[in-house]
Amino acid sequence: MLQHIIDTERVMSYRALVALRGDSATPLGSMDENSYADNADVSKKTMNDLLTEFMAVRTATTKLFDRVTDDNSLRMANVVTIPTTARALGYIIIGHVVHHLQITKERYLRGLTEN
Repeated sequence: MLQHIIDTERVMSYRALVALRGDSATPLGSMDENSYADNADVSKKTMNDLLTEFMAVRTATTKLFDRVTDDNSLRMANVVTIPTTARALGYIIIGHVVHHLQITKERYLRGLTEN
């Protein structure tokens, strides 16, 4: 799941970059998460490797949004033929991680967190 979170953040950050640079014409294709998962060999990565990679990607994403103005955040990208703002993509990036943390709590940590 962590590799999926990393890959998705990379894709969404690229889409945000396109929007922030004012490129609303370039069509940005969809992300086939199943294909990404099928082609990501994480068998030789440790949890520490994945966490380090996530932190590097998150740092890059944070730097991308660091000094974005309100006006710039409203610039659009053509994401899968749906105009989407850089601001929306930032919220999607954050929400995606929160979504998977919630799934992890519900599916794997339910009995451990009840007290």
